[in-house]
Amino acid sequence: MIIEPTNLNIKCDMMGCKNKADYAIYNRKPYKIPDMHFCKDCLDNMYSAISKLRAPKSPENIMKKIKIKEK
Repeated sequence: MIIEPTNLNIKCDMMGCKNKADYAIYNRKPYKIPDMHFCKDCLDNMYSAISKLRAPKSPENIMKKIKIKEK
């Protein structure tokens, strides 16, 4: 998958958005025809929504385990 800026005069593919698309997402090889087009605002909103679901979790604190075992 590739995300590239675009200068085509195409409407954003997000439902209800009336902005002009700033980015094109290519999903299929060969990467010639874009699959989706999104404006900067919609792409930023998607990024923040996806990062809430897919953000890596921090490892458990080892010092906390040691203090629990000592008690």
